[in-house]
Amino acid sequence: MSTQHRQGPAAGRRILIIGAGRGQVGLIRAAKRLGATAVVATLPQPHLPGLALADEVAEVDILDVDAVVRAARDARVDAVATSCLDTGLEALGAVVDALGLRGLSRSTARLCFDKLEMKQRLEEAGVPTAVYVPVASAQEVPAALERTGLPAVVKATDLQGSSGVFMVDTAQEAQEAFTRAAELSRGGRVIVERFLEGREFGAQALMHDGEILHITVHGDDLATGPVPVPVGHHVPMDADPALREQARRVIADAIRALGLRDCAINVDLMESRGIVHVIELTGRAGANGLPELMSTVYGLDYYEIVAREALDLEVRQTWQSASPWPGAALALMLIDPEARGTIASVQAPRELPEWATDLQVFKSVGETMEGFSSSNDCIGQVVVRGESLQECRRRAEELGSAVRLEMSGVPGA
Repeated sequence: MSTQHRQGPAAGRRILIIGAGRGQVGLIRAAKRLGATAVVATLPQPHLPGLALADEVAEVDILDVDAVVRAARDARVDAVATSCLDTGLEALGAVVDALGLRGLSRSTARLCFDKLEMKQRLEEAGVPTAVYVPVASAQEVPAALERTGLPAVVKATDLQGSSGVFMVDTAQEAQEAFTRAAELSRGGRVIVERFLEGREFGAQALMHDGEILHITVHGDDLATGPVPVPVGHHVPMDADPALREQARRVIADAIRALGLRDCAINVDLMESRGIVHVIELTGRAGANGLPELMSTVYGLDYYEIVAREALDLEVRQTWQSASPWPGAALALMLIDPEARGTIASVQAPRELPEWATDLQVFKSVGETMEGFSSSNDCIGQVVVRGESLQECRRRAEELGSAVRLEMSGVPGA
């Protein structure tokens, strides 16, 4: 891929954006603002907010790689991108390969999506990651546990986020978790992994023309449950500078081990006994408010950076022109474990204080809710900035409390 990037706007160019969910809305808007035609690949479903913003819709199952490639050819696109979503990453890589576009390859996308192959590649490169054992049958679970010990984590290898991930404390729980994970996995592959005790956190990065333009380590706020669900991210992370520097070195090694190129990168990390381990990384911007958090931290539109990368527009100068916020920033998902029933009304502030950079409400009247168990149950998100993280938390709570749902009925009644 040439490093001579287009200087002007993207007028006349066509970009395939994979997915139409809330995580792709900012990317669709950014691509259109740059002058590109946004062709959105998705199976139309109710409540997909990106559909209303699309210039064109390619009706296709984004898990059907060959169908997405055909749709890309038919739509005559000359760029492809996604954000906040792993589901269509292999299709994105296949479009890059088939049409000679800018972005990560299909083989790299597979590494990002398959936890087993990813861990094998990380292990080969000497990147710290939790001890793991591939398990093909329930009969192999006891031997795996001998290597990992208990407690352990049982994972389907090819699902996004916390789907198909089970924490287990006993051999019996591990057997049951294997069965459930194998049923959920698209390919039926499962690993048993050593449970790392320590501090979970993450990072965002950007790979451009073989150079890592930034690695931004962020703290994570987790909702407690069988599997912790990220409900907030903040910068700066409260940690020893040496730990943050170790994290950057480990991330750089992991990026190169997987061959990620010309894309945003989301990394999940765990510090255990002073060593930073990579849980997983993938070639797209993180979800749950992370692009908005990066926008707040750097004083630019992070979705635009992702779109510019895919469209082969100038990126490095735009990034260097950022105006970083000198204080702290926090992205917080709005959750209500008690929200059950049908949404009768939604109330939210119409005007935001200057310290609030983002407020979104994901739910609408008529939708049903059954409490909170995953990020799909989030009511919305707020992103705020302040002089300190403590101030950000106060502000996020203040703004979040102004978002109210009125419920009626009971789910399934």
